[in-house]
Amino acid sequence: MLGRLLDWIRGRKQWQGDDETARRCAVIASGGEPTHSVVLRLDPGAMENPDVDVRWEIEKTLRALHPDVLFYDDGYGFARHSDAMLLSYATNEPMRLVEALVAVLNRSQMSGNQLATAAMVAIGPRDGQSQAGQEFANHRVVYPPQEAGSLLPD
Repeated sequence: MLGRLLDWIRGRKQWQGDDETARRCAVIASGGEPTHSVVLRLDPGAMENPDVDVRWEIEKTLRALHPDVLFYDDGYGFARHSDAMLLSYATNEPMRLVEALVAVLNRSQMSGNQLATAAMVAIGPRDGQSQAGQEFANHRVVYPPQEAGSLLPD
């Protein structure tokens, strides 16, 4: 049955809204509900051109360069105590996603920004029980290396 579902997802003509549904199905098919949340924190103060549209450019580049890494966009928001933008991705393969994401951040400029210097990446369990504003309270930084192990700043 799972094989037929994947064949159906791959074979049908998709409209724009189906892209995210297909990505969610692929993650679920790879091992059930996503187990982890990977958060990219971007500090606009460290960016030349802080623009929310960089969100789409990051995901587009990530998917183009690493099509085998399964994840889906799990939303975005802003930190409560700073101007940082938080991009969240759901996955069953957090370390593979982090490696791909860091490679994209270090690759080149996007939207006029050198993102590696403005970025932090953190991993945490994906938990539907978190209260609003506490979704990333238990996420631990894995990038940059000098911050590894610390809690993701809010």
